[in-house]
Amino acid sequence: MHDKALVDAFLAGSGAALVVLVRRLQPSLIRVAGAVVGSERAEDITQEAWIRILRGLPEFRWGSALKTWAIRVTLNQAYSDLRRQRRQIVVDPSTDEHFDARGRWRERPQAWHQDTPEAILASAQLSDVIRKELDALPEAQRLAVLLRDVEGLEMGAVCNILEVSASNARVLLHRGRNKLREAIDAFQAGH
Repeated sequence: MHDKALVDAFLAGSGAALVVLVRRLQPSLIRVAGAVVGSERAEDITQEAWIRILRGLPEFRWGSALKTWAIRVTLNQAYSDLRRQRRQIVVDPSTDEHFDARGRWRERPQAWHQDTPEAILASAQLSDVIRKELDALPEAQRLAVLLRDVEGLEMGAVCNILEVSASNARVLLHRGRNKLREAIDAFQAGH
C-alpha cells in the first residue's frame, strides 16, 4: 500500500494503517535520531517525533515524500533535544580526493571474497570497524552518509532534510565516505 493510502486510512481511523506506517518508517527514524543524539536517546527522540508526525499528518501536503518529511521532523526533534542540552553542531566543509562531484568513487575499493571462516570473521570485524568509524564521524557527515548510503534517499531529499545546499551535502557525503574508506583500507592492510 502506498504512503498516501496509508495516511488516508490512518486519518480515517485505521489502527492497522498506523501499524504499517510505524513499521515502514521506524527503523529509518531511529537510525537518524541515533546519528544526532546517540543510540541511547534515539528511541525516546523517535517517540517524541512520532507524536509530532501524527499531529502533522492532517496538514501534510505531499510536497515531499512522507519518509523525507518524517525524517526531517525527527531531526528537528533531535536538534531540539540537543539545544536543551546546550550543544553545538559543527559542519566540516573539507573536501576529499576519493570521490567525484557526483559522489562516485574515483577508484573503487578492492573487492574481497568470503570463501573461508577466517574471511567471514574478518567481515564481522570489518562491520565493527565501519560501525565505529561511522559513529565517530562528525554529525553532519554521519547523517549525510546514513541518509544517502543507508536509507538510499536521493541527494535532493538529503539536502532538504539536512537543510544544506547541494554542494555542501556532496562535501559532507564525500568527507564521510572518505573517512569510512580510510578505515576500510586500514583494516584490509592489517589483514
